[in-house]
Amino acid sequence: MIEEYIDKKGAFMSIAIINEKIMPLVGIALLLWTLILSLLLISLLWKNKKAKYSWDKKGAKVVPLVIAVFVHILFGVFIGIIFYHISVIRFW
Repeated sequence: MIEEYIDKKGAFMSIAIINEKIMPLVGIALLLWTLILSLLLISLLWKNKKAKYSWDKKGAKVVPLVIAVFVHILFGVFIGIIFYHISVIRFW
């Protein structure tokens, strides 16, 4: 049986089904991931010269970190939607 498969290997064809409705969600998830990464880099690399609050004096900026956490939650929601669309088969 294995020998027959090896002999006829070129005769087999596989079909890939791509759900085109997922692609905009993947694009949005990629943009959110890029936004999260850029916000983290801004908060870590952009230091305050004169800090207003005690937590800003020697650490990262707080506002981009809070925005990054919020966007990270949105990113998780979009990944969940993508996994839902992948796992559910629709017939319309």
